[in-house]
Amino acid sequence: MNKKNLRIKILSGMICTGLVLSGVSSSFAAERSSGGVNNNLATSMDIKVPMEKEKVEQTRRSQIKSTKLRNEKLQNSLDTLVTKKVLTVEQSIVVKDAIMAQQIERKENFKKMKNMTENERIDYMKKIKSSKVNLLKALIDNGTITKGQEKEIQKVLSHYNKGKHCGHCGHCN
Repeated sequence: MNKKNLRIKILSGMICTGLVLSGVSSSFAAERSSGGVNNNLATSMDIKVPMEKEKVEQTRRSQIKSTKLRNEKLQNSLDTLVTKKVLTVEQSIVVKDAIMAQQIERKENFKKMKNMTENERIDYMKKIKSSKVNLLKALIDNGTITKGQEKEIQKVLSHYNKGKHCGHCGHCN
């Protein structure tokens, strides 16, 4: 009878210990700092933070990759216009720089709007819209490209001109 009671006590102790330890997964990690060694308790909560950082890093990498692809597509499109002798190399560089500057300005505007309220955002968008200049029309006005070159650029770069002055649908010209 004593052996049976002892076995029950040992088994119940092992089960209780297993339950307690399975709920809390913790370990000690030694961390070397400039002075000495710090012992810190690492819990399962500490593991989630690097995962979130990894997701953020992965999102950044995908954004950089998509930006690179977009820039390559832009460069290839402008190179085809240079090959067809629609644009000179200098003109294609100016067009690319203008498009890139417009993209940077757009990103900065979105960063500014992140911390705004809904009403502030609406007012800010109206202000931006009223001061917005069509990129290709500005290049025509300053003599960088001609109207014929503008139409060819719009054909090749239609994804950059989907806004108010698209040029390829007929009603915007």
